[in-house]
Amino acid sequence: MKGNRIVMEIVNKLKKTGSNELFLPINSKFDGDITVEGHAQISGTMNGNIKTENGNILCGAESVIKGNIEGVDVAIFGVVEGDIKSLGQLSLFGGARLTGSVNAAAFVVEKNASYDGHVTIAPSNYSDE
Repeated sequence: MKGNRIVMEIVNKLKKTGSNELFLPINSKFDGDITVEGHAQISGTMNGNIKTENGNILCGAESVIKGNIEGVDVAIFGVVEGDIKSLGQLSLFGGARLTGSVNAAAFVVEKNASYDGHVTIAPSNYSDE
């Protein structure tokens, strides 16, 4: 399945750094805005904005995020209420729910994912590197 390949690419990019720059585990909650140099994995609840300077963001199936997200490649399995800016690809996987505006180079929505908002696609921002 193509979705699994995309997730594995993101996970492999996270592993190449030796660690996730930011990890919020299941059953944890964070209130506030975060800017990270590298990658981020959110599996808990977050009320606030998250921005990575040059990394990817993975929102796990248990994640509930109320805030804006900005990163290179963004993969969402959970619930996000906020705007997304992805310089690469934004992927919504089965069971994901997104409400907000999307500005991305590429946007993939799997079966059983839901999206409500406005989409702007700017392919010139996309890089396969």
